[in-house]
Amino acid sequence: MSYRWIVSLFAGAGIATGVFSALPSEPPRTLNAAVQPAAEKPAEVKEQIAFARTLSDAFNHAAKVIGPSVVHVTQMNRVLVRRSFFDPGEARIQPTGLGSGIIISADGYILTNNHVIAGAQSLRVKLSDGREYDAAMVGTDPASDLAVLKIDAGGLTAAKFADSDGLQVGEWVVAVGSPFGFDNTVTAGIVSATGRVGLQGQTDERYEEFIQTDAAINPGNSGGPLVNLEGSIVGINDQIATRNGGSVGLGFAIPSTIAQPVADALIRNGRVERGWAGIVMTEARPEDAARGTRGVLINSVVDGGPAEQAGIKAGDLVTRFNSRPVWNTNRLKNTIAFTPPGSTVPVDLVRDGQKMTVSISLTDNVTGQAAVNGARAFRALGMAARTLDAETAGNIDYPRELQPVGVVVTQIDPGGPADTGDMHVQDVIVQVNGANVRSVEEFDQAVKGAPPGRAIRFGVVTYRQAGFGMGWQQGWLEVTPRG
Repeated sequence: MSYRWIVSLFAGAGIATGVFSALPSEPPRTLNAAVQPAAEKPAEVKEQIAFARTLSDAFNHAAKVIGPSVVHVTQMNRVLVRRSFFDPGEARIQPTGLGSGIIISADGYILTNNHVIAGAQSLRVKLSDGREYDAAMVGTDPASDLAVLKIDAGGLTAAKFADSDGLQVGEWVVAVGSPFGFDNTVTAGIVSATGRVGLQGQTDERYEEFIQTDAAINPGNSGGPLVNLEGSIVGINDQIATRNGGSVGLGFAIPSTIAQPVADALIRNGRVERGWAGIVMTEARPEDAARGTRGVLINSVVDGGPAEQAGIKAGDLVTRFNSRPVWNTNRLKNTIAFTPPGSTVPVDLVRDGQKMTVSISLTDNVTGQAAVNGARAFRALGMAARTLDAETAGNIDYPRELQPVGVVVTQIDPGGPADTGDMHVQDVIVQVNGANVRSVEEFDQAVKGAPPGRAIRFGVVTYRQAGFGMGWQQGWLEVTPRG
């Protein structure tokens, strides 16, 4: 500040004094009166302030514990930059999307949302200490909206998972991430509800059991952690309900009971293989609920499936699966799906009023359902198929002029190669790399004979949008098998 400016300020102050001196004056205040200490607070107020500070300390503790494990994730894509209308443009690698992630191992594995990294040509990760790394994709699971990345770093601070089943409505939680690009932002709130479903139009291909919270979650928070007051992960921030694009107190996180097994599977195999029990289920009967018995009613069991082999019968009421309480079909479906295939786990049930426990050995979802449908599983493609016969052709209204030749897709593994390649259930595959296939045996041989590590080109007859309606169309799809 210059001397001339100081003088002018004081001069202005003097003018102001001159103006106000013409107004009625108040009695002068003494110096002592101006610095009188505030009145002593009542004892109960002190106690309330002390209690509030303990809550602040709890939030501070959670933020300190989780902070070093939270990262900022940026999509880096090639975009065409033009300086004028006539400029042909120059391709440059630029940031095109952002989100958050959480370090889950000291050697650089990072958990985030699938939608944070979907479509990225390359990824960049920024740590809480400012260091930046290129990130490699380990695996994705669109059905649960989760993905795992890997950076070439060691000695990192890995976050710990807590059991989200222990969360209580009204419990304090803390959300951390990079909303609108502001790194390491911490917000606090409570658990508003658990087990929320249908946020994206729930189907059998999606697995939802969201934690709802009023902790502020905004664009850029996706993939960051929702933690308890101990700083342990109870959820992965995923989406919000909003009318203005920002937080209105309706945030949703994927619970750790889903996020942790998905992360483990992606790190282990690069994909998620879901368990299958071979049951048809429905909600508990009113009379069971009236007796205080919460569970899921078994409508039927698949012949030869894991449930039948375990001795589970139609009419049984399942109350716990793999030691996890189940009270609706969505929760049981998720619990089965995220139990690794090949696992043998306990099932608590009630039969004719009697409690009992049986053990069930799960198979994988694709293989299990393929067997039920008389199909063959192609795990490298993430699909199942069987020979198209006249009966099946009639059931799907397959065009008569095309004749029932080829294989019909009976199942698609969500997020698998076939799903990524836009294959659909009931698609009819008639060619593999230009060679005609008339049966599932010929299809199997053609797939096995395809060059390893390269995409397979399928000739497909598919029922899709055609003009103003739906119709059968012929086309080509490319699917790269898993290694």
